[in-house]
Amino acid sequence: MSVESLVGNGAKIITNPDAPTQFVENYALRTAQSLSFTWVEGAANGGSLVLDYQVSYKLASDTNYSLLASGILSTSYTAVSLTSGLTYDFRVRARNSFGISVDSVTLSLNAGFKPA
Repeated sequence: MSVESLVGNGAKIITNPDAPTQFVENYALRTAQSLSFTWVEGAANGGSLVLDYQVSYKLASDTNYSLLASGILSTSYTAVSLTSGLTYDFRVRARNSFGISVDSVTLSLNAGFKPA
């Protein structure tokens, strides 16, 4: 028979962080060829601080997402060099020391000037 281990030996379970929430456009920063958005860190960080974020995008008519930016240290991002009049789908993920969250909700935005 083995000896029972002590309770609370310092082990910590770490998992992927929750997906970012409140993913919305920062409409005040919109231009003809750029869209800005912000988000909030998910409810749980998976037991390890969120290190950074990744933003992916695709044209609304496409099926596959492409990585737009990674290593984002803030909870905001501006996508530039977009084509005015096209609709883009964006999503964001959080990364901690264990791994990457599932995708946030999709933010679908039409690039172009703000209406007057």
